[in-house]
Amino acid sequence: MKTLQKIITISLFTLIASALTGCFSAQKALQKNNYDVAINKSIKKLKKKNPKDKHILILEEAYQDALALDLQTIDYLSKNDLVQNWPKVLRLYKKLDNRQNKVAKLLPLYIAQEGRNAGFTMENYQAKIEELENNVSEYLYRTANVLLQENDKLSSRKAYEVLSELKNLKPNYKDAIALRQTAYNKGKNHILVTVNNRYTAGLPAGFERNLTNFKLNDNDTKWLMFHQTSFNKPDYNYAVELVMNEINVSPDLVDDEVYTDRKKVIDGWEYVLDARGNVKKDSLGNDVKQDKVKWVTCDVIETKQLKEAQIFGSLHIYDNLTKQLLQSIPVSGTSKFKNKFVHSEGDKRALTADSKTKIKSKFKNFPSDFSLLEQATATLKTAVEDALEDNIELVLY
Repeated sequence: MKTLQKIITISLFTLIASALTGCFSAQKALQKNNYDVAINKSIKKLKKKNPKDKHILILEEAYQDALALDLQTIDYLSKNDLVQNWPKVLRLYKKLDNRQNKVAKLLPLYIAQEGRNAGFTMENYQAKIEELENNVSEYLYRTANVLLQENDKLSSRKAYEVLSELKNLKPNYKDAIALRQTAYNKGKNHILVTVNNRYTAGLPAGFERNLTNFKLNDNDTKWLMFHQTSFNKPDYNYAVELVMNEINVSPDLVDDEVYTDRKKVIDGWEYVLDARGNVKKDSLGNDVKQDKVKWVTCDVIETKQLKEAQIFGSLHIYDNLTKQLLQSIPVSGTSKFKNKFVHSEGDKRALTADSKTKIKSKFKNFPSDFSLLEQATATLKTAVEDALEDNIELVLY
């Protein structure tokens, strides 16, 4: 009975603590002036059944404080009528609109302890948002055009980012789509990729093309265009050469290790003899027998199979205009086939449980040289991509 009471007490304590934590986290956010955090936490509580006055009061206070702060910021940014402030002002008006829409879905909210409905200032911001969207769109459009007139890669990339912001705001604004593509084309660096390979026999078909079809994770790589052929291409800014220094494929290697299991086993029975060599009798006059025990052995042969392919190379990065070597990075790819199988020779009764488990493994056919090289090529490609990502600054500008 005491145990049950203890469990009930702990459960009640947990529920109360959880409720208090939810309230205090919203209250704490409010105290730290994290108004939108307090608002979101309060809304989450109020969506549940039987909302409490304290959550409504926190929401009311946080909402009014957030509104006052945003309007004050808008007023400050609007004083000098600087066009570069328009995007910030637009974001603030959208923030005001989104916030009041979230709260409006909960209204009315009645505060029982004060006998009133909670008060929330609501305004129609749509006209202002539409006006600002037009102004900001024109500002972004003109900014991008100015950047493109500077006719250098970094300015073109900035123009692309500006036009991407415009795309999110107004996708079909004037000729912004075509202008964004122009900015992208002007901002790209073109890189010629070649493979210097003296080893052709036994390599997978399309080896070089697969190896140089890069997929880099760095966000800036959108500005890099890798080309595998120099025909009908623009002037290259950089060149990347992968030199294949060594390709090795081991023979099919087999190595045996032998150990022996020993165990005492019952092997029939025998009569028990007395000191004179006669068969002992029990109290009823019957012959006395005992188990016949002997040692048995079994050899366990563990056979290890191993085959490995290795590709060693160097990645050279050049400035294609000056022909200067910027960096040389060693790269490699490997692929291993490993297998172990076990068989036994001797009395199987001697085998341990571990040995019996091992014997379940089977021989596997060795992969072909071609198959291993194909897998090694995949790991080499990853190594090349990692090397390029680590040295991305060399070809980015």
